Amino acid sequence: KTLVFSADQHIGWVTSGTMVPYFQFESDIPTEVIGKRSIGFAYVDSSVNVGDTVQIDVRGKRLNALVVDRHMRQDMPPYARPIV
Repeated sequence: KTLVFSADQHIGWVTSGTMVPYFQFESDIPTEVIGKRSIGFAYVDSSVNVGDTVQIDVRGKRLNALVVDRHMRQDMPPYARPIV
């Protein structure tokens, strides 16, 4: 199991994760530049808030992760924009 930590305290488990592509935007228009980022879902302690940074143990190495309430936003139709 992949564990989630905050200040060396175990606070949860990752249930799934992957890499996803996204288009970079310039002046609210998508460009031809495509990036990739990691996303994941985790069960975490109720003391964790949106905007907190936690650490994910990935194959024995701890990586920082930002807690967000969603991965995409769609306030500029017809484009869905990544929250990076």
